[in-house]
Amino acid sequence: MSPASSSGPSANFTVTPVNSGSCTVSIDDNHGGQAQVGVTVGPFGPVAPSPTSVSLLVGGSGTGVTVSESNYSGPFFEADSATNPCTSANIATISPSTGSSYTISPGTSAGNCAFVISDDHGQNAEVQVFVTAGSMTVAPNTIQFGDIASGPTPAPFIAQDLTNTGLYTTSVSNPAVASVVCSVPCSGKIASFTVQPLSDGMTSILVSDAAGGEAAVSIGVGEAPLVVRRHALGKPGTLTLSSSFVALSSIGASATIAASEPDFDGPLMALASSPRIATAIVSANGNGRFTITITARGIGTAAVTISDGHSPPRVISVRVAPAPSARASSKQPGAIR
Repeated sequence: MSPASSSGPSANFTVTPVNSGSCTVSIDDNHGGQAQVGVTVGPFGPVAPSPTSVSLLVGGSGTGVTVSESNYSGPFFEADSATNPCTSANIATISPSTGSSYTISPGTSAGNCAFVISDDHGQNAEVQVFVTAGSMTVAPNTIQFGDIASGPTPAPFIAQDLTNTGLYTTSVSNPAVASVVCSVPCSGKIASFTVQPLSDGMTSILVSDAAGGEAAVSIGVGEAPLVVRRHALGKPGTLTLSSSFVALSSIGASATIAASEPDFDGPLMALASSPRIATAIVSANGNGRFTITITARGIGTAAVTISDGHSPPRVISVRVAPAPSARASSKQPGAIR
């Protein structure tokens, strides 16, 4: 720090970084006054939101997101993604930061979008948001194709709504990028779709059904769609789960399952077949390790599909049922002899 000393009712000092780490600078006057300034020297980052993606239901409650960054104690800032906005599309809103905590709440429209969380020195990260309406779910909810010059082949996805007895319909936000066809019969509880890439770019397919369900599939041709999947060493690993079954005994109860995949730094997607029965949130732990938190929302059964975007999806069966009450024995104890 320079200068080493100064005089007057005010003074300016300059702190120069030497090595990474944290320290405290103390400034004393000549009559017992003292002030301390905390100093942290990088490297910083990266900006790390947890979870990196959230699934919400129109009319439902919000989900908390916590942001961290190593060696950084400054403020974080939130904004809509420039290419996949949430707030302006009425898909979701994000509360102002309270320290490093946010709450993301569903809007009035189903769809996929992203919020950008940034620090005060140019680093940022995205939180992907998937909002559905009614009982509709889609899997996968993002599809990425190679560029159109490479001749990418069509890709499937499935829509499911256990309350639906009528037809499914689709709308494509940018029909020049991709088209979609539904296999006959395109009705009932489950329907199969095929996406045909047409040109480089991004688009979104909104699926609706006769029961009021809605969900979106984000499409990228020649560029990343809403969710960017990355492999640290450029080659896919194998996704494994610590368990494929969860039993919860009360609404609000939760359980965690560990997921791992070598050389994969995410994100991992979790899709619940019935958000009214159970919801799932994925938290990244680094080095290809993840924690899946499943929370009971109602009594019944559900399936949570876990996908990394390249290997076969893994399914976690969830059962939510009250614990059986203890019944007093009708047999009376005998006498001690």
